[in-house]
Formats: sequence, C-alpha cells, structure tokens
Amino acid sequence: AASRNAALFDEVHQQRAAVLELSRMKGDLITMLAHDLNNPLTAIRGFAEYLAEEHAGNSDDALATTAIVRATERLVDLGKETLALARLEDNALVLTRSPIDYGTLLARIAAELAPGIAVAAEGDVYGTGDAVLIHGLFENVLRNAVKYSSPEAVSVRVRGDDSTVAVEVEDRG
Repeated sequence: AASRNAALFDEVHQQRAAVLELSRMKGDLITMLAHDLNNPLTAIRGFAEYLAEEHAGNSDDALATTAIVRATERLVDLGKETLALARLEDNALVLTRSPIDYGTLLARIAAELAPGIAVAAEGDVYGTGDAVLIHGLFENVLRNAVKYSSPEAVSVRVRGDDSTVAVEVEDRG
C-alpha cells in the first residue's frame, strides 16, 4: 500500500507540474498576442486619423474614419484588458489609477453602443480608477443591457458626492 501511495503521490505531483506549466504557457501566449496586436492597431489608427484630417469637410468620410479610430482605440484597450487579466491570474496586476469623469465615460460608451441609451449624471461624478478596466467593465454591463433590451429601454444614472460615485443601469430585458 505504501508503494502504491508513493506512486500516486508522484503521479499527482507530475500532473500538478504539467498544469502549472500549461498555465504559464497560456499566460505567455496571451501576453505575446496582446503585444503583437498593438503594432498593427497603432498603424490602423494612425492612417485613420490621417484620413479623418484629409476628409474633415465630408461628414460621411469623417464619420467613417472617426468610427475606425474609436474601434482601434477599443481594440487596443481590449488588449490591455487581456494583459491585465493574465497578470491578475499571475498575481502581478498593477492598476494604473487616473482621474475619471464617470458621467462623460458612460455617455461616450452609451453613444458608441447605441444612440438610444439615456444617460443622466447628478452631483460630483468624478473619481479615480484604472480607466481601461473601468471602461471595459461598464462597456460590458451596457452591452449586456442592450443585448437583452432595446437601446431605448436602457437608462444609466450616475450619482456622486464627495466620496462615492454610484452607477445604476436599468433595462427591461
């Protein structure tokens, strides 16, 4: 029995080591992909900004190039979020705190997702946080609200005071 237990212990130990190695490899792959996607996205954004300047007088072209710039910015942010999740799994996440106007942030996200979303801000809606992660959080919440409800049935209310910012998202989905 002792020999069998020792063999089982060795097998469990080897399987654990293999799982840890696979987890490390997955993290390395995610990090590499997120970094490698950033270069072409930066080029796309740069050319889109150039085209936006060149076609500033034509509203259709300006809208299209502005949409491209916003989409590439969002893809860059998704890459940063992916890196943050990989670092979180490795207990190596570093948050970058910066000032955030939650009312403006939520209004911008709502406008990008669907023009019918109502956003109202009351009081002091300024705070601090990791802008990329906060953006991803609220984009996900609003995207789900729109997915299960019509945009016109989604409303966002941002309330703040000296110490707290509260965000309420209501839908009928």
